[in-house]
Amino acid sequence: MTNSIKSTNEIVYQIFVRSFADSNGDDVGDILGVVNKLEYLHDLGITMILLMPVTQGVSYHKYDITDHYQIDEDYGSINDLKHLIEKAHQLKIKVILDFVINHTSTRHPWFVESCKGDIIELADGKLIKNKYRDFYEWKTVDKAKAQGRWERQVTSDSDNKIPWSLNPYNPSDSKRYYSYFWKTMPDLNFDNEEVKLRIFNVAKWWINSIGIDGFRLDAAKHIFETDEEKNISFLKELRNELFSVKRDVFLVGEVWGGFDEISPYFKALPALFNFQLSYEIMESCIAERAVDMVRNFKNYDSHKKNRETGFYNCTFLSNHDQNRILSQLNNDIDKAKIASSMLLTFPGTPFLYYGEEVGMKGEKPDEYIREPILWSDSNFGKTNWIPSIYNRPGKTQNVDTQKKDPNSLFHHYRRLIQLRKSKSSLMLGTIDYISFKEFPPSSIVAFKRTYKSESLYVIINLSREKKNVTLTDSIDFIMTYNSSTENTIDMDCNICLSPYSTIVFEAIQTF
Repeated sequence: MTNSIKSTNEIVYQIFVRSFADSNGDDVGDILGVVNKLEYLHDLGITMILLMPVTQGVSYHKYDITDHYQIDEDYGSINDLKHLIEKAHQLKIKVILDFVINHTSTRHPWFVESCKGDIIELADGKLIKNKYRDFYEWKTVDKAKAQGRWERQVTSDSDNKIPWSLNPYNPSDSKRYYSYFWKTMPDLNFDNEEVKLRIFNVAKWWINSIGIDGFRLDAAKHIFETDEEKNISFLKELRNELFSVKRDVFLVGEVWGGFDEISPYFKALPALFNFQLSYEIMESCIAERAVDMVRNFKNYDSHKKNRETGFYNCTFLSNHDQNRILSQLNNDIDKAKIASSMLLTFPGTPFLYYGEEVGMKGEKPDEYIREPILWSDSNFGKTNWIPSIYNRPGKTQNVDTQKKDPNSLFHHYRRLIQLRKSKSSLMLGTIDYISFKEFPPSSIVAFKRTYKSESLYVIINLSREKKNVTLTDSIDFIMTYNSSTENTIDMDCNICLSPYSTIVFEAIQTF
């Protein structure tokens, strides 16, 4: 089954519900709080929101699911989520969920039953095989060592070096269970057909019964830890199951890695996150020296032979697992602006991490890259489930203040989003190099976006100094975006860019 998703015109906003907006005064963000901020998101230009896990879980982040069909009581109810979807759809905003496939909590009923052993004794003394034992992977220490799986390399997405843990409900159990990320989140065994079908049914239920528009597939490359082909086959099957119930379902996979590592997953999923680009944007802004990011997108295009679906290249600056982009940029708002200029003018489907548009800061541990957003100074503490270190009055400029300042980071984001939505070339166009009369300064990022007869030129100065460039060919143009009144461009396409600035101009067709 081959499907094509042709549209790539979404602007996605990732929300950690606990830290976004509190509707009931318990100091914890909730789903109705998100409802209350939909007008804000609509004004910003958002067309889709991604909710980090809202299903019932143990930890503050809810990636350790205890019930796949229930909203966590911290966040509200199923009816609250249905209300959010209804209100969002009225504003033409789609809603997708972070779908945790790889693992559950140790408190999930499946795992509790699994811990009872290979054989269980019924009340009448009869012994039967415990089907839930095989819902997870259990091995003796000797067998795990013999298979070379006792220890694993620490990676960017998990530092759990020894992924085998004692049975928490029966420490005398001779076997241990496997958990890639952490001992409280045991991996499901997808070699078990019933496990696979149950998870497929969960996903279809959220679409059919609740009205969800799609999913971010968490830890998409870890379904089968040691068998990539089985992993891809599983994701293909999941994709086709979901396309069968909602043809335009939005699916994006979290597959950490560079081009070579993620390339095989183009066969399975219609969208993947471009982690390599996020690093390139950040490193270019820090060094004030451009890398060849046009090449990044051409590399993606080079993998077309591996695709079985239409494809979204999902771009981002940072997410809930990484230090916030402003903190990576040493709290330099000017650099945050040029980073967002690249994100919102490059090809792909851009994802914004909540609060990024107002310069939220944060560094690991994870709780402090997920701090509450500061709507106003008087709002401080209203969603303060942890004592905020980085985002406090006097440290971070609040949303209300930035909305009143036309030169704020918020309005920079807002104007670029509106530009992107108004120009098909920015949403859907190809990307290519721009030819200059002289070799451009190393701090210049420059490219052309083209869709049908529309061509836009984007030129960004990453440095703290003025820079000059001249196009090889003089063109007639209309200025469509200029981040600085000091930027100039004359009729011969001699361009002077002020520090940390962006210009976008459209070529006028002459006949």
